Amino acid sequence: MEGNDLDDGTSIVKRPYSLCCNFMPHKLANRKCLPCNGETPPVPVAERAGLLTELRGWAIEDGVLTRTVTLPDFVSAVDLATRITPLAELEGHHPDLHVSYGKLRIDLITHAIHDLSENDFILAAKLSLLIDRPPARR
Repeated sequence: MEGNDLDDGTSIVKRPYSLCCNFMPHKLANRKCLPCNGETPPVPVAERAGLLTELRGWAIEDGVLTRTVTLPDFVSAVDLATRITPLAELEGHHPDLHVSYGKLRIDLITHAIHDLSENDFILAAKLSLLIDRPPARR
């Protein structure tokens, strides 16, 4: 995997968008996570359900954007976590990954504000593209 490419060579980051208050959920995966700090605004609670419509399999539980992926075995769960790592590094936004036999739970929250920011939804959209496509054959 190089730069912004998925395992099959297609790009998941077409161009960066600046953060703004007007969300474009159908374009979440095309946006770039921007650096956060304690002043980063959280996504208003009233707007979160709309953003979730693009994120198949994701839910908000106890203020955390989360998805559990069921896999055939432990090695597959570790492999998926390993495939997520370069994307998280590229975006500068890091999920909490919980690996167990046949499962990978991904939790997203912006730690700097202890709440959900746009970055959480952007990264979730990009992770969905990665998760929902089979890994390239090696």
